[in-house]
Amino acid sequence: PKGEIFLLVECKEPNVAMQVLSSTAVIPIIMLFSFGSVINQLASEGLPNRLVGVVFVVGMFIAYMSCNQTSFVANLISLDRENYDFIRTLPFSRKAYLKEKFRIGFLIQVIMTVGTIVVASIFLKLSPLLLVAGILGAVLGSFVMSTIYFARDYRLLLTNWTSINQLFQRGGGTILMGIFIMVGMFVGALVVAGYAFATFTLPFMPLTPVVIGSLLLICGAILYFYKRRFWDRLE
Repeated sequence: PKGEIFLLVECKEPNVAMQVLSSTAVIPIIMLFSFGSVINQLASEGLPNRLVGVVFVVGMFIAYMSCNQTSFVANLISLDRENYDFIRTLPFSRKAYLKEKFRIGFLIQVIMTVGTIVVASIFLKLSPLLLVAGILGAVLGSFVMSTIYFARDYRLLLTNWTSINQLFQRGGGTILMGIFIMVGMFVGALVVAGYAFATFTLPFMPLTPVVIGSLLLICGAILYFYKRRFWDRLE
């Protein structure tokens, strides 16, 4: 059965899988410690519910930072190694198999990201509204980023690797990833700070609906692109 085959393939490299999983958790942990002083300051001042849109954006930003080329979902297909070729010979849809793998990878990614939101919300003493907004942003961001990196793993598929670093070095290597993270943190911090400032200086309506609506349209366009260029082209 498909489920048994999936588990067999995934359990073949348990040590490597655990190494990739630990890499997935590194960025959220670093972010929590890096912004610890900011979190403490915000916790003492409290966050009003009018920042619901900002917290939603922060959830998406954390998902954006958490999912990268070292993430579990970004290497999930290549972890099959030569078994992927065997899977392709079996009498069931490769598309169905990859969708099953994607669900597992996305679930792990979203647990990591939402966990970061929940931990931060405890220190910040967020209201239920803000907590839900952060979780929704994290889930949406995780789904988009997981789709992007899962498709990237398929495009840069490597099944004859001997070291996990070979997977991490695909598509530009760790230097490009470091640049990606630093630029992402800088731009993300500017966007969040600018949006927070606008929230306190401009009317809540229509600012927040316009910002959230624009983000939903962008995410929808990205997902539609990958549906047409990736999922629909699978056998």
